[in-house]
Amino acid sequence: MSEQGRLKELLSYQILDTSPEKQLDEIAEIASIAFDVPIVLISFLDDKRQWFKAKVGITSESFPIEQSLCRLAIERPDDILVIENATEDDRTRNHFLVKKNPKLRFYAGIPLTTPRGHALGTLCLMDIKPHNFNDKQKRLLHILAEGVMSYLNGRKTILKQKRNIELNAEKLKQLTDQAPGIIFQLEVSKGGDVTFPFLSKGVHNIDPDMDVGLLRKDVNGLKRLIYKKDFPLLINSLKESAEKMVDLNIEFRIRVKNKVTWHLCMAKPEKSEDGTITWFGTFQDITSRVEYENTIEQISFDISHMLRRPVTTLLGLSSIIEKDENLDAKKLKEYSGYIHSVSDELDKFTRKLNETYIKKSEIIKKIKG
Repeated sequence: MSEQGRLKELLSYQILDTSPEKQLDEIAEIASIAFDVPIVLISFLDDKRQWFKAKVGITSESFPIEQSLCRLAIERPDDILVIENATEDDRTRNHFLVKKNPKLRFYAGIPLTTPRGHALGTLCLMDIKPHNFNDKQKRLLHILAEGVMSYLNGRKTILKQKRNIELNAEKLKQLTDQAPGIIFQLEVSKGGDVTFPFLSKGVHNIDPDMDVGLLRKDVNGLKRLIYKKDFPLLINSLKESAEKMVDLNIEFRIRVKNKVTWHLCMAKPEKSEDGTITWFGTFQDITSRVEYENTIEQISFDISHMLRRPVTTLLGLSSIIEKDENLDAKKLKEYSGYIHSVSDELDKFTRKLNETYIKKSEIIKKIKG
């Protein structure tokens, strides 16, 4: 295993320079009691230091890597390094921690090895007097080390999942901010407090000067934008949705700097155990649709108005012809002239409508592409 690979995997655990964690502190304390040693360390080694995550019997936060006994232990990730009397072992008799304070004599360290085989650090026992260390003690130390690694691997998984959730949340936020209209989450507490826990940046399409952060806490910023006559209707619809737990679906107007636009609000309510009601929904600008519908309505009225006179004239002529008992060729020709005149008027009108339709169709085709 390469040292570069070991250091890379150590960083992936995001353990260095983190705060104490109860589970690891308890394992260190159990080891101190079980093996009757004054010093226990759960530590991790990078390229410069041995840093202590959990410790018993020592106040330092770390050792320089040159002073580390655990550096010897991680060289063999699958073994326990036991030095019963450091003054009699060639590897340690001249070591800084043996010759000077605290004048260590006993050391037992088991590498904290990842599923990939990299030793991140050690769980180690130390004492200023020699110890005999039997197979049962080795087995117990191995079990405690497995407990440390089980905790570290679970911790790593949780951090990874948390990071994935944060990334997905950020991606979702970016998507919602780019979505047309406004995506929102509206909450009304049992006490009547109203907030927007989530509000996409689409609100800036309504009012570029709107402070989204402030609006999330104080909905009055949105209230001042809603057309005064439409506000009671919106509130009543919201109340009905809350009381009957039915979907909210309402059209209303918004006024910004004397410009009035139409919006459609659609949202689905959910009620939590504490009585809070949450709506998840959207605001969509439907001004173009409303204007289109109004235009179609006006066109229909204009067509009806334009056709009424010639159609009335034709009906009148038809009635006269039917009732005229003295109808001769001269009168028939006269009536035919009237009919031709009205028919010509209708033909010009329908041709004009057709030309307008063709021009609009060509414009729509160019827009689409």
